[in-house]
Amino acid sequence: MMNRITLAFILAATSPFILVFSAEAFYLTLLVAYILAFPFLYTLLKEKLVGYEIPDYKYVDYIFMRKIPRGKTIDYEVGIVLKLTTTAGALERVSHLNFAEEANTVLDVITSKSPTIVIKGGTLDYYIVLTHRSNNLQEAVEALKKKVASLKRELLTSSFEVIPIRFEEYLEIFPFKEKKKDWKKAALAALLPPVLWFIKLYFFSILAFLLTYPVLVEFIKKRNEKLYDFPGTWYSVEEIHSVKYTRAGLYMYTQVIRNAISSTTAENTFIVIKVEPAQTKEQAALEKSAQRKYIIGDMFNKPKTILEALRELERTQRRYGDIEEALLKVSIYTNNKTIARKMSSLLGFSVSLLPVKSPVLSKLFYKKSVLEYDTGLRYCYTLDLAFFSPYLCKRYMWEKGIVLGTDEGGNVVRLNLAALPNAHGIYVGGSGTGKSIMFKNIITQLSLYYNANFCILDITGEYRDFIELFGGIVVDCTKPFFCFRHLLLNPIKREYLLDVIAEVYRLSDMHKAILRKILSESKSFTEAAQKLPLILNELEAPLRRLDGNVHVSELLSKNIPFVMYFRREERRIAALQLMLLLDEIEDYFMAKGIVHEPRFFVFIDEAHNILDRVPDRVLQKIKESRKWGLAVICCSQEVTAFKERFYETVYHVVALSPMARAQLNLLKSKFDISSHDEIFITTASPREKWFPEKALLFIVGFLYPIRVYVKFTELALRENYTRAIAAAQKYGVPAKLLAAKILEVDERKLEEMLEKCQLSELEKHGLFIKEKLTFTPLGAALIEYRKIRPKILHAFLNSLQVSSSTPRHAK
Repeated sequence: MMNRITLAFILAATSPFILVFSAEAFYLTLLVAYILAFPFLYTLLKEKLVGYEIPDYKYVDYIFMRKIPRGKTIDYEVGIVLKLTTTAGALERVSHLNFAEEANTVLDVITSKSPTIVIKGGTLDYYIVLTHRSNNLQEAVEALKKKVASLKRELLTSSFEVIPIRFEEYLEIFPFKEKKKDWKKAALAALLPPVLWFIKLYFFSILAFLLTYPVLVEFIKKRNEKLYDFPGTWYSVEEIHSVKYTRAGLYMYTQVIRNAISSTTAENTFIVIKVEPAQTKEQAALEKSAQRKYIIGDMFNKPKTILEALRELERTQRRYGDIEEALLKVSIYTNNKTIARKMSSLLGFSVSLLPVKSPVLSKLFYKKSVLEYDTGLRYCYTLDLAFFSPYLCKRYMWEKGIVLGTDEGGNVVRLNLAALPNAHGIYVGGSGTGKSIMFKNIITQLSLYYNANFCILDITGEYRDFIELFGGIVVDCTKPFFCFRHLLLNPIKREYLLDVIAEVYRLSDMHKAILRKILSESKSFTEAAQKLPLILNELEAPLRRLDGNVHVSELLSKNIPFVMYFRREERRIAALQLMLLLDEIEDYFMAKGIVHEPRFFVFIDEAHNILDRVPDRVLQKIKESRKWGLAVICCSQEVTAFKERFYETVYHVVALSPMARAQLNLLKSKFDISSHDEIFITTASPREKWFPEKALLFIVGFLYPIRVYVKFTELALRENYTRAIAAAQKYGVPAKLLAAKILEVDERKLEEMLEKCQLSELEKHGLFIKEKLTFTPLGAALIEYRKIRPKILHAFLNSLQVSSSTPRHAK
């Protein structure tokens, strides 16, 4: 179609020279040029005056429908928008040698459905729009459903899934702007034909009238309707040349396109592709065309023409020998100049500027009239579209949940525990890799953002002051605190207690029988400890610790977080009390009913010192506790610290770098890890001062781990939360409320607060100096209360609401 415009321009340019010889030939030449250019001129004028309307579709669930009059009958067009995603990773999980075959397979599946493909830059969202047209609505809907079912089934073999989205969501991704009615331009267009007639340019007046009349009629008809403009400059692929890429080259150029469209500068960038399968006769016609091109090149001794003909002949057969490509008809558009240049320079496409938007919008959803301009469809083969295959899309990542950091593309990586079958997890890493800071980061977000309750088993004493930030208490388990005497009164619970003690302390059957008799005859654990024979003397201290005065349910009912502190050498006592604690928590939440998201978390630090003695019966209890909202999250230095059955229970694992090769090999026996992942987790980045930096996030059901550059909230660092606690104590503000406010206030809100305090620009600048490692300007200003003028801190404290906000569930 662009050739018609070029031809029209040439005819119009040569017409003045023709006028010298013949006036009739001059007018005839102009008329031919006008006819050739009319669709383009009409569309351009309509775009400037009228704009575009968004189709008035009717919706049933995710299916949209519209009526299309066809003579005396009516056709029904139904469609659906599918968002393609994958949890397995896309381009990075395919080797460069297998990419051509994989891309060909996936594209064959998609292109056979005659879709419109939309790729959104920045976020790398990949949309597939399927439509079907029939004179019977029910038949059209059924045919569309079969298309969708077939597409889902066939894409699953390549680890891709499609999710239907509503048409309104699809429209929101495009940058439409409402077009204002410009009556001045309309008046000028209406005056043009009479003015030309008045100055006796009758021929041009008639041509102008034929052009402006239908546009002005539509302008008046739609004067009260809401119309839109589609801003931006668009480019169209005019021809797809027969270029032979190597398999590695195909993969490399796909990476180049993906990097270009995923950059931060590619926001609101789109690639729009309309695809239709070609017929067999069109394939035969192309082969004959290539043969004729070869003959002509040979006759006139043109090596370039001969080479192009040979490549086209090769492509019509099999470009790679073992990969059979299908012939397709496509239209490709983009509004990104960089991508258009790369298409032209790297991919061998002929790309030109698209002067009007109608061809793009007609492929998306716009119903264009017969008079409007269109670029038409071009022939290509399947692997010519490999650069725009679903392997461009990024791996699915949650939009809600705990922030762990960013991926290699700078996208935020979140862990949505509510989206997993259970929230149990394992965090592994060598000594000093940042496991405890990661725990504090997770706890801070769960407590301050989602008001989740939790407890921590601590054998290092590291969390004793940290718990104060959340209004929690420290339970010194070196002395009796929790009361478990009710276990002695219930025969079933007493037997469970006996099994737990026997497993932790490796009791023989004889010793177990002795202990059973003592427990059944005792009213308290102190009494039972006094009755122990010398051979069971090691059980005296553990039993006495069970005779406290506080019931676990009391802390749970008051939503008070707590730390259970044990000495390092008391790991067997810690294991015993952990098992009893889990049983008490489960009983408490069982009475509240089944839930589908976590509501209480048990964090076990240095779990390799505790869980090595946990019996299978307790592991089964942990597995079943999911339905009551209980989550157990452990961290350890060793991958082997957990039984295989516990790995079968958890649904997420986080490995921190740098990880020893031996530990990584053990992880590889449980999860799929690529060579890229190995390098990522076993190496440390060059730096002058240590700080946790990288991690692999394994999710059960995700084929490969997510590579994460870890990022912590500022209050996860000891130097920060201790100062926040001190500030809260000095000014009589609840520490949790102060901490929540610190994380809630952004720099804009801080600026507003400082404006109210009437500070000078120099004082403001001093407050925004970054300190420590992960200090934000906000944290520095609010926590360093000794360095801030009193009125600033008082203005901040006065903005606090002493009453806590409504608790939110952990998402």
